Amino acid sequence: MVRFTIDDAPYKITQQFKLATVLCFLNDPRNKNKEFTYTELSKIFNLSDTTIGRFLKQEYTSHKKIHEFVKKSNFCEEKDINKKFEIFMLDFILPSLSLHTIKKNKFFNDFYKLGVKKGKFKYQSIYTKNSEKDLKRIKKELEEIASKNKKLDETTERKIYKPRKKVNILATTKSSETIKKLAKDYNCEIKDISERFDKYSELVFSPFHGIRYR
Repeated sequence: MVRFTIDDAPYKITQQFKLATVLCFLNDPRNKNKEFTYTELSKIFNLSDTTIGRFLKQEYTSHKKIHEFVKKSNFCEEKDINKKFEIFMLDFILPSLSLHTIKKNKFFNDFYKLGVKKGKFKYQSIYTKNSEKDLKRIKKELEEIASKNKKLDETTERKIYKPRKKVNILATTKSSETIKKLAKDYNCEIKDISERFDKYSELVFSPFHGIRYR
């Protein structure tokens, strides 16, 4: 499955999504008979009380469109936040954007690809007149993204951690068991040292940083 994150959304989209969820919150049967001030709602949804006030009063055309969308869609019925955001993008945001705007913005274009895959949009291209060729390319991209996500899921499930860089653990036979275990885990050498050294001994590393013995 192709993944999309709300955190990647442009600020305006995030704000509109929050406003739509405000309506869901107020229309929830558990909250319908309660009264909330703009200040209380602003703290819950991390929006200014002025923005919420204007939205609930539908002062702008964009506000009216969100109200209409929430009323006619199944947006509020979906409880999963990511699926709810997907509905918002595919059913409200993308239909209002030009194809050129969608294609030039990676975030919008990724959702457009998802919409094509789900049959919500008919694939169109602004680059070539060969839509069939472009559609094959899009399907290939989606397969590659799904494959990468699958590998990521498998890695996460196994909880495998591999350091990106070589880690050097300075350990000797006199080190604590914890240090020795770390050295072993990272394939570092455990230096064998004796308790005493004479003046003819070669330099050896000390377990204490910055100190050497003869």
